[in-house]
Amino acid sequence: MHPHQALAEYRRKTGIPARLVVVAMTATGNSIADPADPGQLDVSGFDGSVPQLLADFGRGL
Repeated sequence: MHPHQALAEYRRKTGIPARLVVVAMTATGNSIADPADPGQLDVSGFDGSVPQLLADFGRGL
C-alpha cells in the first residue's frame, strides 16, 4: 500500500484529519505525498524557515 493510500485509510477509519509531510534533502522529482491532497506537503531542502513552515502546516495555516 502506498503511504498516501494508508493515510487516506487511516483518516477514513479514525475520522482524524491527519497530515503528512515529506522532507527530502535533495529535489529528485519523486514523492510519496499526493500533490492533490491539501493535507500532504512535500518539502525539498531544509533551512531555518522549514520548522515554522511545518508548524504552520500542522496547525492548518
